Amino acid sequence: MNENTLVAICGYSGDAHLIRKFMPFHEQHECPIVVLSPMDAPVTKLRKHICRQAGLRAYIGQASLTRQIEYFKILLEYPHDFYLINDSDSFCASAQIPQEWRRGGVWVNRVTDPRTHESKYPRYAFQPPYHCTREHLQNFIDVAHLCPAHPITPYVDHFMVQLIYEAGLDHVAFTELEHPAPAGVLPFVGSDPWKQLEYRIKYHGAVAMHPIKNLSQSALIKRARRFYELTHT
Repeated sequence: MNENTLVAICGYSGDAHLIRKFMPFHEQHECPIVVLSPMDAPVTKLRKHICRQAGLRAYIGQASLTRQIEYFKILLEYPHDFYLINDSDSFCASAQIPQEWRRGGVWVNRVTDPRTHESKYPRYAFQPPYHCTREHLQNFIDVAHLCPAHPITPYVDHFMVQLIYEAGLDHVAFTELEHPAPAGVLPFVGSDPWKQLEYRIKYHGAVAMHPIKNLSQSALIKRARRFYELTHT
């Protein structure tokens, strides 16, 4: 299962509790796990998993983007061909990482950016998780010098847009794998985002989760995923 894949989790000492809470979702893939954190806010020990540090703590700005590239360099030290890269509040809900993620380009959690500032890139933010190949990671490193922090959107989510477009790579939104609900299932009605997520997991097969902040949310996801597996076999 999930051959030749490395799972990475990016966080810092202040959100290590989230990494610990959601570690069962990462461990279910039965892949090696590397926890990446800044040198000045490190996660130094987390069960049996590898903990590595690079860069400096920063939520936004050039320091955060430079750190992201340093993380990619660390990941290339490991001999895997595929990488599932999470933040502390993201994960893949299914034990089997979808085989489709190995094809088509860099898989991302794509959201629309409502800002109207001038930009040569599409109005997206690419949020975690990310699924990519080692070739993609090297591409990101190679073009990073072309992608300075934007004064309005100096975030890693927007940096990933810059990297992918400057490298000339294709990207695929995780939602493109979601399928229609089975016959007889009524459409979702309502405005509660967690009820909507539960519906998408149970009936559309959603598996890429973000942002998840507490155990009640992760328990909802676990129950919904179990329902999906029992009804789609």
